[in-house]
Amino acid sequence: MPHLPLWAAAVWRALWTLLLNPLLYLGVALQVWEHLRWDAVQRRQFGVRLPSLWRTVPARWLAGVIGGAACTIVLMLLGVTLPLGEGVIITVVALIATAVRPGGMAATAVIPGVILLATVARWLVPASGWHAVPWLGGLRTWHTSGWLCVAALAAAAEAILLQCFANRPAHPLAVRSRRGKPVGALLAQRSFVLPVAFWSPAAAGLALHAPHPIAAWHWPWFADAGLFLTAALPLWVGASYAAIVEGPPAAQGPIAQAAWWTALVAAAGAVAARWWTPLAGVIAAVLLLAIRAFGYRWQRRRQWQREPLYVPHPGGVRVLATVPGALADKLGLRAGEVIVQANQTAVHTAYDLHFALDQNPAYVRMHVLDVRGELRIVGGAVYAGERHQLGLVPVPEGREPMVQAGSAGLFASLRWPRQTVTPDPGSAPPASPDEPPAAPSAAEPI
Repeated sequence: MPHLPLWAAAVWRALWTLLLNPLLYLGVALQVWEHLRWDAVQRRQFGVRLPSLWRTVPARWLAGVIGGAACTIVLMLLGVTLPLGEGVIITVVALIATAVRPGGMAATAVIPGVILLATVARWLVPASGWHAVPWLGGLRTWHTSGWLCVAALAAAAEAILLQCFANRPAHPLAVRSRRGKPVGALLAQRSFVLPVAFWSPAAAGLALHAPHPIAAWHWPWFADAGLFLTAALPLWVGASYAAIVEGPPAAQGPIAQAAWWTALVAAAGAVAARWWTPLAGVIAAVLLLAIRAFGYRWQRRRQWQREPLYVPHPGGVRVLATVPGALADKLGLRAGEVIVQANQTAVHTAYDLHFALDQNPAYVRMHVLDVRGELRIVGGAVYAGERHQLGLVPVPEGREPMVQAGSAGLFASLRWPRQTVTPDPGSAPPASPDEPPAAPSAAEPI
């Protein structure tokens, strides 16, 4: 491309290597599959599909592109240079790990894993054996400090993106509690792809045509002298997790904190491996895997060792989710809140709520207890049709088919069993013989 300006050639080569990476398309396919998989489950449980695929997944794509651009700027300012061959090894290992478990492509797991793999290979394979297999040469000269910089930025971007999407809608589910009864849960799917570009030595053969040097500068930190090209790699970050005893923003706390610690340890390891000893990079890689595993285990432990939040309330109707744009959403009702009164009528069941709404077809006024137990009043005009479809998903009452929630992690809900189990009839509260037959069940949205 001799006619392209230097900056255009750099952008084109980075985009070219990104679009040729199968990890990008595999991750997108897993994103869509994970969403649709649980759409079908909550359709069977509650008769709704929340949230919308086209409102959530593209938003995460856009956020990931912005995060990847920020990481790219930092990497290029630091002058981190990484051979394209090492990016290929990262991709191959991520694909193999994903075949074992969907979350295997997480950048904060693949990068430290390959660092440890390169270290073990250097110890076990004699120097004469590196030339027998071409890709072994890349492991022998692995740029540990540079990849730890990438891992640090990916972890920091993960923590920031999780915080930005903490209050986004989640999938309402009925999951099996420790006592074998169905309780409400919110499945948050927060996976992001970071398209990260970096400098690559021209000698690495980045381009199929005659190489075009992008820069001949020498950075004082992580760069090596020489001519450089650009390359790009899709880095997958984020996590899927169940919020059972608290809302999704609080439930993701252990995961976000682990991501921040991962970024800190990876950055310290990159500096130490560059200027002190390569062993520091190996120690940092071990710590990264341990911190990541601890964050997921901590999150799951919190959700199963406390009393669930999304269970029926004796004084009203507890909210599990609301349909975006529906009357409940416009009134500001949130998951975990309890409707205790509507239109000056006490509310104990879904039927009571419908009866109260019928008392005033044009306006609704509700007394609501928030998750802290504080009373607040919401109200608004009711337009034609809204009175009959409030757009509110109540918590399970004990008769709904339930699923088993699993551990957290990137695409972790793909490993959860999707089969629904009907609870033991003895565990469900008996139905009142005086309840009118027209009352909606908890398996249907109000």
